[in-house]
Amino acid sequence: MPGKPSPGGTSLHRALGRPAAIAMVLGSVIGSGIFLKPQRIADELGSFEWIIAVWIVAGILSLLGALSLAELGAMLPRAGGIYVYLREAYGRLVGFLYGWSLFFVVRPAATGSLAAIFPVNLPISDLAKFFVSVGVLLFLTFVNVIGVIWGGRMQTWTTAIKVGSLFAIAILPWFTGGFELSNFTSELGSGERTVTVTSFMVALLAVMFAYNSWHEVTPLAEEIKDPERNVPWALIVGVSSLVVLYVAANVAYHAGMSMDEVAANADSATALTNSIIGPVGGTIMMALVMCSVFGTVNANLMHAPRVYYAMGRDRLFFPQLGILHARWRTPVVAICCQSSLAIVLIIIAAIRESRGVFDYLTNIVVFGASVFYTMAVFAVIVLRMRRPELARPYRTLGYPITPLIFVVVYLVFLWIIMEERWEESMYGLGILALGVPAYLIWNREDSAAPSE
Repeated sequence: MPGKPSPGGTSLHRALGRPAAIAMVLGSVIGSGIFLKPQRIADELGSFEWIIAVWIVAGILSLLGALSLAELGAMLPRAGGIYVYLREAYGRLVGFLYGWSLFFVVRPAATGSLAAIFPVNLPISDLAKFFVSVGVLLFLTFVNVIGVIWGGRMQTWTTAIKVGSLFAIAILPWFTGGFELSNFTSELGSGERTVTVTSFMVALLAVMFAYNSWHEVTPLAEEIKDPERNVPWALIVGVSSLVVLYVAANVAYHAGMSMDEVAANADSATALTNSIIGPVGGTIMMALVMCSVFGTVNANLMHAPRVYYAMGRDRLFFPQLGILHARWRTPVVAICCQSSLAIVLIIIAAIRESRGVFDYLTNIVVFGASVFYTMAVFAVIVLRMRRPELARPYRTLGYPITPLIFVVVYLVFLWIIMEERWEESMYGLGILALGVPAYLIWNREDSAAPSE
C-alpha cells in the first residue's frame, strides 16, 4: 500500500462564489463542439427538424442529469465530484475505475483534442501549430497551479466571451437580414434520407460531446463557497442556459446557411459570419472560437485534477496526486500530470491527423464518460436506499422518474454506440478492464479507509 502523501498546503482554498460556479458549468461545456460538430450532425441527419430534435434531446438529458447530480453535489460537497458519488454508492473499485478512465482516457483525450484544435485555423505551419497547442497547455497549467482564484477568474472571463459569442451568433441572421426561410426546409444532397434510431443515436454521440462536462463544477465543491446551495444552483442554471444557447445557435446556423452549406463547413460559426458580414466577420468569429476552446482547456485543467487529488488523498491512486502546493494550495502534481498526458495526446493526434483524430478522440471521450454518467445518476437512487440518514439540502425534482429516464435512455444510447462505433467503444472498455488488476495492485492490503 502506498504511503500517505505529504500534505503540502493544509487544505483546498474555498474561494469560488456562485458566479464562478456557474461560469464553471458554462465554461466547461462551451468549447469546440457547438462550432465544429454541426457539420457532422448535418451529414448524419440531413434535415433541420431532426437536427434541432437531437440538440433538444441531448439538452433535456443533460438537464435530467444535472437535476440528479445536484442532490449528490449538495449532499457530498467534496473534491472529486462523480468519483465521490460512485465510491459512496458502489464502493472503492467503481470509484477507482472512474478516476482511472478519467486519468488515462477521458480527460487527456478531451484536453488533447481541444488544445490540438485551438490553432487549427491559424495561417501557420503544422509544426508551429503543435508548439502553439503545447504553449497554451503550459500557460494554463501555470495559471491553475498558482491558485484556484486565478483559474476561476480565467474561467469567468472566457465564459463571458463564449456566452456573448453564442448570443451574437443566435441573433446575427435575424438582425442583419442574412436569413432565408427556405434554408429550414432544405435537405442534404438529394434529400432522400431516412433517419433511423441508429443514425439518430450516432448524431447524438456528436451532440453529447458538445454538452459533455455539464457536471464538472462538482469536483471543485471543496473550493466553492456555500456548496450545499451553490453547486445545485450552478448545475441547474448552467445547464438550462446551455440548452437555450445551443438550440438558438443551431437555428441561426440553419437560418443563414442551407443544409449543404452547413455540412460542407467544419466551423459553422465562422462560415455563418463570413457569409453574412464578410471576411472580417469570419476572422472575428474565428478568434472567438479560439477563445472558447482556450477557456474549455482551462476548465479541463481545473476540474479533472481535483478528482485525481481526491483519489490520491484517499490513497486509492498515485499518492503523489494528493499533494497540495504549500503556498498556493492547489493540487500541483495532479494538474501537471493532466497537462502532460494531454501533450502526449496532441503528439498522437499529429501522427493520426489523416484518420479524423478530432472525431475519433471525442467519440472515446463521450462513450467513456457516458458509462459513469449513467452510474452516477443512478447513484441518486442507490444512496436514497443505502444512506437515507444523509442530509440532503436539495432533493432531485421529479424523483425517481428524473434519474430513471436518464439511465434508460443512456443505456440504449451506449448499446447502439457500441455497435456503430466499435473501435472507440472497445478502446474505452479495454482501458476500464485494465483498471481492475491495477486496483487490486494498489489496494492489495486494503487497509486504508477513504477520507471523509
